[in-house]
Amino acid sequence: MDPKPGHIVVIDNASSDDTTDVVESFRDDIGTELVYRRLDVNTGGSGGFSEGMRTAYDLGAEWVWMMDDDVEVLPDGLARMGAWAPRFKSIQGRRYDYDGSEFYWQYRIAERMGIPIPFAPAGFDSSGYKEMNSGCFEGMFIHRSIVQQIGLPDPRFFIYWDDQMYGWLASRLTTAVIVDEFVLRRTREIKQWDMGIRHMNASSNAYRYYIMRNRAFIKQYYRVHGVYNPSSSGCSSWSGPCEERATSSAGSATAGGWAETAPGSRWHPWRREAMSTDLDGHDDRRATASSNRGRIALIVGLTVVLVVIVVVFLALLLPRTTAPAPEPSPTATPSATATPSSSPSSTPTAPSPSPVTSPPPPSDPDLALFRDRMTPLLDDAATGLGFVEAGGTAQDVASIVEQLQIDAQRMSEANPPASLKDSWREAVGAYGSRLDELRAADTGSESAAALEAARARLDDLRELLGA
Repeated sequence: MDPKPGHIVVIDNASSDDTTDVVESFRDDIGTELVYRRLDVNTGGSGGFSEGMRTAYDLGAEWVWMMDDDVEVLPDGLARMGAWAPRFKSIQGRRYDYDGSEFYWQYRIAERMGIPIPFAPAGFDSSGYKEMNSGCFEGMFIHRSIVQQIGLPDPRFFIYWDDQMYGWLASRLTTAVIVDEFVLRRTREIKQWDMGIRHMNASSNAYRYYIMRNRAFIKQYYRVHGVYNPSSSGCSSWSGPCEERATSSAGSATAGGWAETAPGSRWHPWRREAMSTDLDGHDDRRATASSNRGRIALIVGLTVVLVVIVVVFLALLLPRTTAPAPEPSPTATPSATATPSSSPSSTPTAPSPSPVTSPPPPSDPDLALFRDRMTPLLDDAATGLGFVEAGGTAQDVASIVEQLQIDAQRMSEANPPASLKDSWREAVGAYGSRLDELRAADTGSESAAALEAARARLDDLRELLGA
């Protein structure tokens, strides 16, 4: 690859095979610094991307190019992306599919509904780019300054919607674009159903679970950013299972016909009964009847999907307001190669998983360095407490508070300057106690009081750092 990246960061999501040996076998010949992190638990794609971006950020990268093992970089891919770096700060390139065809990615979302627009134009004009308000971690090329403002990808998603949400947040800060440059190639085939307008991916029950569960996280983000629309969000949340049931009924083609839906699916109105035939194939009438039921289910699924598409189209025609995106800074001319930089004036603000391996802190860091290290956690805490105040299910709130407690533990284990050591430990302990009270609160009044107390202790920590 020319130019070579400053670092290649590999996140091993608690693999149980020979991944470590495979990675190490490339270290001497790869031509750049290889940074390998192995997580102790499987945090899903979301956790892996969050840890990867955190590692790259800590290494001082000016640009971070995200991808996973589903794609490989074309030899001139980095050079092609770097050519756009002086103009934009959130860039998505194009991909070839596994079979060599052009891969269509839904680069715009209907903001009111929080779902991709399946018929966004695929062609490019002479400018060579199109504005987007989404993102995909298979090739997201993002500048350090945007990461500073957004924070790290949210690991709570585990899988699905995490990159769309991150791209949407980036598009609210800068002009995010997809460019007419083929820079990646998919390395494995995904079973799809070609509808002409778009493809539907085959998906498992577990995958469908996260698709639906993570709508709650999207709702929280939308509420915080003032764009949440209950009716549109509800419509899109119901369209999800409709599309996924249509996909599970029709999307997984096998040598013997359309694959059956796994037992136990909760979307029972479209469930097809399993077809049983004797080994000699004498029960042709039963097979024909079951096949007809499958066709009926397919027709019903397609009808519902068509209705959803019409609803999305109508939603796009309604008046809406969009926060203006600031123009890219004319003075920013970052290199396409990741390079170290000085400590940031502001640091990531979204929840991040505890790092598995990281360099030991200095014996007595100065205040400015310590402040830079702790500010992301303090900002995470403020964001998390905002989510708690916005409301949600008891499970959602408990999950957020649990993450804040993990971050509080990281703050308590940090090594502050000698002048702050005692006061820092005491203040972090007080903040952690308020989080314990918040998690244990049973009533609304108790939760409100514990929330205010936690915020007050958080302000104490900021005051100590002068942040």
